[in-house]
This record gives sequence, structure tokens and C-alpha cells, in this order.
Amino acid sequence: MSNQFQINRKVRDAVILNLRRLFSTPPDQKYKYVELPSGEYDFDNTKIVISDVIPQENAFWPCIVVNTVVGQEQRYLGPDGGSEIKDHTGTVIADNMLSSIPLTVSIQVYTIDDTIARDEIIDQIYQQFKTLTDDLATNGIELWRDSFVAENRVFINDRWAITAGIQLEVYTEWTQDLGPGTTLAKIPINISVDL
Repeated sequence: MSNQFQINRKVRDAVILNLRRLFSTPPDQKYKYVELPSGEYDFDNTKIVISDVIPQENAFWPCIVVNTVVGQEQRYLGPDGGSEIKDHTGTVIADNMLSSIPLTVSIQVYTIDDTIARDEIIDQIYQQFKTLTDDLATNGIELWRDSFVAENRVFINDRWAITAGIQLEVYTEWTQDLGPGTTLAKIPINISVDL
């Protein structure tokens, strides 16, 4: 069986990578994302944090937090058009199964008393996922629907934050080799940044 947490994490990391690339260019980016060569945030120069958690030690605003909700895995157990590997005699020596999971990815933007910054960031994210999904497609993830999330207020790091965002409905599929080893062949990405 596949490890849904791993799939969940890999989809989340692909979305984070896409957002970091968006906010790291162009040079005149208002909410510039900057990280050090080590992969850690450059807190002296970055103007936005993009991660899967809200920074606790460095209360930094604005902040984009990406979470995913595991969907229902679909398994296709029958023959699926050429996934069997046969030897010269026609004997099946390896077989693959196709699996897929539709997921909901939540992108929340947190600011402190700055709804204009929050809305500008959400607009930028929305435009990004309307036109550029390279990091998602490279990692076997297809975006098929998006929607806006209503404004909310949450108490974080001893202060109130204003949050709103976008939800992405994505679909990912991969091939599973029925032999030993990893079950994930198409979602290779992993994001790790020290907050």
C-alpha cells in the first residue's frame, strides 16, 4: 500500500516550491522571498515566509502556510494498457498498478492588520496557478479546480492575525511496482527549510 502521508507531504512540497519560485522573482518583487544557500530563510532580506508551518521563533508577517488534506486513494487493479513487463516468451515478469489521489491543498496567507498586503499576495498566488504550474506538473500533480477561502482572524504568537487564502483541488497519480521498494515513482520532491 502507498503511504498517504508521504504523498500528502510531496504534493504540499511541490506547491511550496512553486510559491517560493513565484515570490523569489522578479527582482522588484514587493513580497520578495529570499533564502540562504544553506536553504534557511534569509530573515534579513526576505519579505515573506512560505512554509507548511507558521514560524514560532521568528514571528514574520506576511506568511504563507500550505497544508494538504488527504483525499481518497483510487487503485486500478486490472490490466491498464501496457503496464506489464514481459520477457521474450510472453511471460509477465513485472507488473505495475496505477494509483491516484485527489487532494485539497489549502494556501493560507497570514498578515497582521494588513488586508491590502494579504489581498495582493492572494491575487499573485491566484494568477500563478492560473498560468504556471510547472513545479506541479513536473511532480505528477494536476490542478483541476481552485476556490477562494473566506477571511478569518486567528490568535497566533500572542497577536491576532488576519487570514484568507485559496484552496486548490489537485489530482496526482503514480505507478506502483508490485515488487519490493518504494511505491512512489513520480513524486520525487522534498522541501526542507529551517525556520
